[in-house]
Amino acid sequence: MVLGHESSGVIVEVGSAVKTLKVGDQVACEPGIPSRYSYEYKSGDYNLCPEMAFAATPPYDGTLCRYYLLPEDFCVKLPSNVSLEEGALVEPLSVGVHAGYHC
Repeated sequence: MVLGHESSGVIVEVGSAVKTLKVGDQVACEPGIPSRYSYEYKSGDYNLCPEMAFAATPPYDGTLCRYYLLPEDFCVKLPSNVSLEEGALVEPLSVGVHAGYHC
């Protein structure tokens, strides 16, 4: 099993339908991909999807590998002044912000 879900990277290839990203863009990676058909996804609470495919949670491999495939809308383009190391911290930061907001 490949570990990792706090990740960022550089786009090396895009599909023909991709409109907002290009090769060379640096992105933070959203590690949880919901079912596009779930009520939670459709209502805007995709993080609550019971059918979530989450990186590094069996049976899904994680992101600590040379290449990782993600949908366009689960890649967040990083500004040029944000490093890949800082980009990898977006996921744990968002968890902390979300937890603090709901306390």
